Amino acid sequence: MWQAARLALGTASALGLSRFAYGLLVPAMRDDLRWTLAQAGAMSTANGLGYLGGALVAAVVVRRLGVAAAFRWGMALTAVTLGATAVSDDFAVLLALRAATGVAGAVVFISGGVIASRLANRAGSGTPITVYFAGAGLGIVF
Repeated sequence: MWQAARLALGTASALGLSRFAYGLLVPAMRDDLRWTLAQAGAMSTANGLGYLGGALVAAVVVRRLGVAAAFRWGMALTAVTLGATAVSDDFAVLLALRAATGVAGAVVFISGGVIASRLANRAGSGTPITVYFAGAGLGIVF
């Protein structure tokens, strides 16, 4: 169960913070960075497209690195790319970082789901999967 809880923290940061909660910051960013509505929307679109790309390549990443390493690398890249968005105010740089955050977040979400499924199989219970997927909501709330 503790493994599932630790995985849920990955989902909390990879999806909750970097994808959904970040969207709540866009209005303030729009004001501070003087973005148009189209530019603000493009930030969310870049993240969504990055997430789609990450979902499409996740199986390849997992095959090459292994599921645990894919999860860890995805977490590291999510943290780095999300943190890097605080360093620049250049629109193109921020778009690229949002897309990269989406790619990394998708790899975390998918590889973490595989790990949670394996834990559930060993435990003979769906609880690890429930705990894992609850992490996204946790990230949005906190």
